Amino acid sequence: MGVEKGTVVFIGSCSYSGSTILELLIGSSEGSRPIGELGRAYLPQQKHHVSRECGCLEPNCDTWSGVLNNSPRDVHSRIFEKFDERFLVDSTKDPHWIKDRSMELVGKGYSVVNVLIWKRPEEVRKSYKKREIERHWKRHWINYHRLYFTLVQDFFVIPYESVIDGKKGLEKRMDEVG
Repeated sequence: MGVEKGTVVFIGSCSYSGSTILELLIGSSEGSRPIGELGRAYLPQQKHHVSRECGCLEPNCDTWSGVLNNSPRDVHSRIFEKFDERFLVDSTKDPHWIKDRSMELVGKGYSVVNVLIWKRPEEVRKSYKKREIERHWKRHWINYHRLYFTLVQDFFVIPYESVIDGKKGLEKRMDEVG
């Protein structure tokens, strides 16, 4: 995989499947920047998505100034220009976001790696139950994966178990991804 201009790693997953922890683990490696669910700054679904602030909580932080001011088009390019990172890790789960931004990035000479974190259906059901929204899990799980498999062409699957299984399980999977 070429990283001359930079690589964006998109993490896809059904809700409550471990995308945040995987993003933080990958994004903590040298030369990487985790950027959270960046797409939610443009397509907010919940109250906390509307607030465009850095996770550092510093009142004078200018991390996102000049980056989020425009449309989502070229947002990853703006981040690469602002920061000296080789990898960006975007955990926006929306398959439309992943497809559109991937096509845009590849067209501009960036590399894209798509990773789908896979949590077994029974485990997803438990996660939904813990949040008292169990009645929605099956429909969400099926619809998400149907859409993801339709829109995202090339991707690597990382089982949730390998993420929580400690460093060895994840390292092996990440070696496969490159």
